Amino acid sequence: MRIKTENNKNMVYTGIRISEESMKNKKMLHTYTTQNMAERAAAGFHKYGTHLQTHNGRDALWDAYQEAMDLCMYLRQAILERDDNGLL
Repeated sequence: MRIKTENNKNMVYTGIRISEESMKNKKMLHTYTTQNMAERAAAGFHKYGTHLQTHNGRDALWDAYQEAMDLCMYLRQAILERDDNGLL
């Protein structure tokens, strides 16, 4: 567990000192992630009329595997689009 304490213009997270200067223009990922999860839950509820639940007749592992494969495709697309000549 990370505990934030302030100490002479430094923030300490489990023994790691982080200066205020180094925190400028940094974004806290958990803030974005939790917001995105809430948005996805709301979109799912709007689309299906219920939140995702256990024992819903779907194979969660297979669904997750397929989603991971989609993620691989999106990642590869982004890599190829970023790279001018399409090679790594």
